[in-house]
Amino acid sequence: MKFLDRYDLEKIGQVGAEYYTIEADKIATRLLSSYWLCVEDKQDEFVPHLKRDGYWESWISLWMSQNVKPGSVCIDGGANYGYYTFQLLLHGCEVYAIEANPNLIPYLKTSLELNGNLPLTILNKAITDGSTDKIILNITESPLHSTVSIERVSKEYAEVQTIRLLDFIDKPIDFIKLDIEGNEDQALPDLIQLQKKYPNLVCLMEWVYDAYPDKSRELYKFIAQNFEVSYVEFDGSEVKVDSYSFIEAEKIDLRMFVLRSKK
Repeated sequence: MKFLDRYDLEKIGQVGAEYYTIEADKIATRLLSSYWLCVEDKQDEFVPHLKRDGYWESWISLWMSQNVKPGSVCIDGGANYGYYTFQLLLHGCEVYAIEANPNLIPYLKTSLELNGNLPLTILNKAITDGSTDKIILNITESPLHSTVSIERVSKEYAEVQTIRLLDFIDKPIDFIKLDIEGNEDQALPDLIQLQKKYPNLVCLMEWVYDAYPDKSRELYKFIAQNFEVSYVEFDGSEVKVDSYSFIEAEKIDLRMFVLRSKK
């Protein structure tokens, strides 16, 4: 579904907002008036918003509806509950949902059952640079903030197999969403190689401003050398990023960056 603007998307989401209980602490929420998403029924920053409004991060959903073509082959890296996974599927795309947190995989599978036979592959793996076969996932109370590391630093953790973006080098990938909690630097070299083979490949990447000791200065330098960089503004439009000082001044750590091949 392609939305005209943010108002259009939010209105459509709100009109169709509905949810019902599947079992204890597990509900199905109807989103964008078009698909069901299975989530844990808890009071965090995510689930109550879905139940009430029927959408999440409307500016990102709007950008995605206008910039990803139906029929695209997509990777949802850091799929979480699958909000964007199923938006892409209902948009007519083939999707590989990669999620490191094993606790979230049953929710993704239930959502697939709720929405019918869609072209979705679910992979319980963590995207890395391929330097290790397994990582430690430290699981937080909120599924939005689990992190990978080499040490067990939280009460709950899991050993998770890894995957590289280059594992998809022989597939015609058109779009990648990366939301991998501060491990962006491990995925970017593979993204460069993928874009060399598929120049029209576009990546939408979460920017975790303070995930690195230098406030992402070196990461930005690397990105600017290898990609055309913009970020998604709150009206769904793109704004070109041409300096680190702009990032530092705007503190745009909660926005998503668009990475395209350099021309």
